[in-house]
Amino acid sequence: MYPLDLEKLIPAKRLRTSRAVRSKSDHRHEFESDASRATFCAAVRRMHDKTQVFPLTTGDYVHTRLTHSQEVQQIAQSLGVSFCRSDEFREVYKDNAHKYETQICTILGTAGLLHDVGNPPFGHCAEEVISDYFAKSNLGSQYIALLQNEDEKLDFLNFDGNAEGFRVITKLQYLGDTYGLNLSLPVLGSYLKYPNYSKCSKKYIGLKKHGVFTSESKYLEEIANTFNLHTEDGRIKRYPFSFLVEAADTICYRTMDVEDGLSMGWLSLDEVCTDINAYVNDHVEAKCFEPEWLEKGKFSIQKMLHLEDTTNLPENYVKFRVGLVRHLVEVAFKNFVENLDKIDSGEYSHELLDGDTLHIEEALKSVEISKLFCLKDVVMAEMTGSSVIKGLLDLTLPRIFANDRRLETILPQSMLRAVHEECGLYNPKEDKEFKTQMDKVSPYYKLRLIVDWIAGMTDQYAVHMFRKLNGTNL
Repeated sequence: MYPLDLEKLIPAKRLRTSRAVRSKSDHRHEFESDASRATFCAAVRRMHDKTQVFPLTTGDYVHTRLTHSQEVQQIAQSLGVSFCRSDEFREVYKDNAHKYETQICTILGTAGLLHDVGNPPFGHCAEEVISDYFAKSNLGSQYIALLQNEDEKLDFLNFDGNAEGFRVITKLQYLGDTYGLNLSLPVLGSYLKYPNYSKCSKKYIGLKKHGVFTSESKYLEEIANTFNLHTEDGRIKRYPFSFLVEAADTICYRTMDVEDGLSMGWLSLDEVCTDINAYVNDHVEAKCFEPEWLEKGKFSIQKMLHLEDTTNLPENYVKFRVGLVRHLVEVAFKNFVENLDKIDSGEYSHELLDGDTLHIEEALKSVEISKLFCLKDVVMAEMTGSSVIKGLLDLTLPRIFANDRRLETILPQSMLRAVHEECGLYNPKEDKEFKTQMDKVSPYYKLRLIVDWIAGMTDQYAVHMFRKLNGTNL
């Protein structure tokens, strides 16, 4: 095992010194404090009514953003346990192995719980709706033209839930200053899938998406400087544990989305197994298969998972999901350990699951695209979400730029305070009373305020607010 310098990689350091007063009976380490901050965070609670895949469903089987994130938390911690309880880890870190295990697993679990906290309502389609609004609509383009900085424009033209989430946990959970939850830097590093705030690129996995907004760029630089993440070619490499959080996310949404489809009756287990077998046999050479996985000379997911019965029963769904998760966790762990030196140096530019010689994750993705994402209910709900988000932007942007004081009574006070402080218009230590000065807020932060507000809404609240502001029933 390539040894990471864990003393430098997991310091109990925050963006600012913690103001928390610990009681004598509080024996938690700093990363356990982070876990508590995340669990009790209002933005985390709001994920209970945010779409995972199936928007606005009335069923009680499917995953929301919150239940998905709780599962990612568990898988991320499990990957941490696999890493820290291996014989190689204990041999390398000796007497410190147990201490590092408790710290690393807590860091991974907290980052896993928070990983989707910035996703807007109505699922991933909403990210594209917001980006397209500013890139293609007349009104959105008009306001983007007011921005002089190209990186600031990208914050809206390439809107991403990961960047919004980083802003949520470092700024928008406003508690008297613009440090948000003031989480430790290892948790923030583990959260960051895309540590960049400029143009995207296919040259490195951390540049794949616009992962940090300009407004939080100084926080990213502090994280990069602390962990020495800058590379010679000018990019910022990923913090190593972010690969495990990413893998946990992919494992959960690939397996649980299919399980939701089974539970809702949109898929049959036999049909899913048939599709996976066909995909694997088309993409994998026969020599990669273990003999016990074969049936009549062909790969069989039923044989691999010891799934003797594929009738549509809940116990079979669970057995199917557990077997898939076990396989994908093993793949992620194996590739993390084998490529740890390249991950640490910034040379590894793949998801950990890309190394699956059986292509099971790709097979699940194929099932989702061909059988789930095209469902009538899913498509119609996405169209509803698109209309709501566009409508909210149309209704609020003209008002914020006209300095309409009525809008200020609707917007959250915490967001107003954060934006005023970011613009240098409010200092909570000196100003006894907060007064809005929207006419002095820059165009960038006016856009930032509206997009932050909409992105933080739950599905139902977004629909409710659209109806209220529009004066009509949807």
